[in-house]
Amino acid sequence: MCDQDLFDYITTHGALRESLRCRQWFSHIVETVIAVHRAGVVHRDIKDENFVVDLSTDRPYLIDFGAGSFVQRSAYTDYSGGSPIS
Repeated sequence: MCDQDLFDYITTHGALRESLRCRQWFSHIVETVIAVHRAGVVHRDIKDENFVVDLSTDRPYLIDFGAGSFVQRSAYTDYSGGSPIS
């Protein structure tokens, strides 16, 4: 297996400790979200299941833009992902 979503990784390996790896992953996740926003896209479903850890490079990658949208100044009134939480 060469990749695993972050939820399954945490389930398998336990809670991430505040180590160099955890700090690097968190930094990469924040940088990724910033880059996506700068590209004019909002993900709208950031969670551990939507990050895949490439175990060969030890880096997390953002996936599943199904609920995403383009950045806009007005309120977001549409949702094209799964059932919204009410």
